[in-house]
Amino acid sequence: MKNDKVTFVCSMDSVKNVMPIIKSSDYPRPWLKKVTRSLMLNEDNFERSTSKCPGIISTIKEGYILRAWSDIRIEVDNKKGHFKWEVPTQMIGISGEPMAVVDCHHNNNLFTHLDNFPKHSYNQVIKIHTPWYAHVPKGYKLLQLPAVYTDENRFTPFIGSMEYDLGLHGIVIPLTIHQEDGVLNIEAGTALCQFILVESKNNIELHNTSFTDEPKYVKMWNDKTFLEWNTFKRAYSNIKKYWRDY
Repeated sequence: MKNDKVTFVCSMDSVKNVMPIIKSSDYPRPWLKKVTRSLMLNEDNFERSTSKCPGIISTIKEGYILRAWSDIRIEVDNKKGHFKWEVPTQMIGISGEPMAVVDCHHNNNLFTHLDNFPKHSYNQVIKIHTPWYAHVPKGYKLLQLPAVYTDENRFTPFIGSMEYDLGLHGIVIPLTIHQEDGVLNIEAGTALCQFILVESKNNIELHNTSFTDEPKYVKMWNDKTFLEWNTFKRAYSNIKKYWRDY
């Protein structure tokens, strides 16, 4: 990425100092440690563990995590059709004035047009305004995604992206709360979303093929299968070396 960098700018110095945006790999995932300690052997005595799955581990290591900078309490009530929120300290915006931390999308913006909004969830899209802003490097876009493998199912953020061409982005997190009524307590330090920086490439060609049309993929699949199943203990470092040199 040369010297390009993604910069997160905070309107509150105390938040930047105490609860900065961190690398996703630095966010604690206690379940992963438990998986690591409980090695799984399948019926053929092959050693397999989720903690070594490259698809999971590489995604966990990718990008950055924005955490709740303070406790956020949101009370929802589907029957009455309203919500209320509370934080222990006010959030100060770039203007120096207090900001609302929580509000919602008008239902006509999204909810009323969705046929399969999650059941047993609050029927409005809640928005969390953060004290953070993103400066995306030229030629890239910043994907805003649910934080992966954090063992969090009380809410789900919506997916979006930020691009260089639109200037400095204020970071807002729209989300679905998975309860119809009651109180959701988002504790300070909870992962609210994950950011992944990707290059903006719009000229990548789409190519559909088959094993019959291009037999080289038969060889690739056979090699992959052998590499991953010819040892009792899978060594991903050896597998990656093979494909790097392929």
